[in-house]
Amino acid sequence: MVGNETHVFSQQVIKKKPYEYQRMINGIISLARKYCNDIVNKACQRALQYNAISYITVKNICEKNLYNTNTENLSVTNADGYKQDLSIYDKLSFFN
Repeated sequence: MVGNETHVFSQQVIKKKPYEYQRMINGIISLARKYCNDIVNKACQRALQYNAISYITVKNICEKNLYNTNTENLSVTNADGYKQDLSIYDKLSFFN
């Protein structure tokens, strides 16, 4: 197969998508025909980092060359899971 990260990704696909895994894994393998094995392996690693277990995610990572992008630059949320600091809304309270 294409690499260790792809193997781990495939195991996650089987675990999380038990009824769809065959088509998804076949899709990942077909990506290895279009892109090199190293790119698909890095794309699977990136998808695992974000817990985005889907063929479309891996395909988009390959197509947009996101496998080499620094993960810190891709984060759009803060530690609380929101895009911006919500404390700014505390100033809008009418009861203060």
